Amino acid sequence: YKWLVMTDWISVWDGEKLIKSGQDLEMPYRSATKHADKLLKKGKITEAEIDRMVKSMLRTFISMNSFRVEKKPLTDTDYNKFKETALNTAREGIVLLRNNNSILPIDKSKNLRILVTGEYLDEFISGKG
Repeated sequence: YKWLVMTDWISVWDGEKLIKSGQDLEMPYRSATKHADKLLKKGKITEAEIDRMVKSMLRTFISMNSFRVEKKPLTDTDYNKFKETALNTAREGIVLLRNNNSILPIDKSKNLRILVTGEYLDEFISGKG
């Protein structure tokens, strides 16, 4: 993949698998990759794999002019536009890894019930980062 591949938030626990998988950036902080230097010394990962990660990140950041960001006052920030963009990105960026028993697409004629649960069911979560 040409651009940056980033993990979901707090979703990775094995640094070696993360690096071998083609991921480039662990979010929101280094937890699994914290000891990448030890993996490198043990021969579990290679410098070429680390170089690939760095090149993907730099290629993405440079193409986005991330190093030349103009500072704008926060009062000019349209957070509603951010929310709309984030929602559309989430909707369009979902990837189905497995479709066991052809569960998707959902057949509306079958009148299925789906349970949605969780701590943030009724709350919009945004880190504004």
